[in-house]
Amino acid sequence: MAKIYLPFDNTRQYHPEYDSYTTGTVVKQADTVLLGYPLLVQMDPVVRKNDLIYYQSVTDGGGPAMTWAMHSIGWLEYGAEKNASDMFKKNFNYMRAPFNIWTETTSGVGSVNFVTGMGGFMHNLLQDSGSYSAIGVAYQGMSFTFDVNDTIVQVSLISAPKTGCVLVDENGKQFGLNTGVVFTGAIKTKRKITCNPSGSCSCPSGAWYQSTINPCNCYNFVKTPKDWKSANNDCQQQNSRSTLA
Repeated sequence: MAKIYLPFDNTRQYHPEYDSYTTGTVVKQADTVLLGYPLLVQMDPVVRKNDLIYYQSVTDGGGPAMTWAMHSIGWLEYGAEKNASDMFKKNFNYMRAPFNIWTETTSGVGSVNFVTGMGGFMHNLLQDSGSYSAIGVAYQGMSFTFDVNDTIVQVSLISAPKTGCVLVDENGKQFGLNTGVVFTGAIKTKRKITCNPSGSCSCPSGAWYQSTINPCNCYNFVKTPKDWKSANNDCQQQNSRSTLA
């Protein structure tokens, strides 16, 4: 961002939306405040706060969802829980019963189901609570839950384990899967769940190539691929459900 030009008002100590922007002009949605989050542009905390205060006052109250989540996150940076809470509550003006479908604007006009608004809402939840849970994540024919905070992740298997699937820890050691907690540990610790682990599968002789990611995936190229992207189209897969590793 150091080489990108950003308009700045030295007198008011804030970022105008554009060079000829006139103070008081209504803006459609969160744009300038995105410099602080998610772009994380380094700036004086006073300037960041001035951006939040000013644009909160001139942003269209019925404009696109995602806007108020970004303002809420901004206020959380300062520990201003009342301001953050007020902005967070505006998210619910974009949900429509009975299925809580998101609309782009508070009037219901625009895109439906508005994923940008949902994404902003999820960011708001994560930044506010510092943790989240995902329930019923499907992988390799099994279902898992993930509970994550700022340092620890816990993965649990909530369905029956699948034959041939194991947990591989950071040292390459394999452990059988059982229903319940699979592992708990630091987020950055490298663990994986794999099925048909290395050594239990082999490929036919001849022009077949064995995947280094999943040894039970075998490939036979109909012509020499130019790159890995074209290789997806230039191979005959022994297992048609697999993807090129």
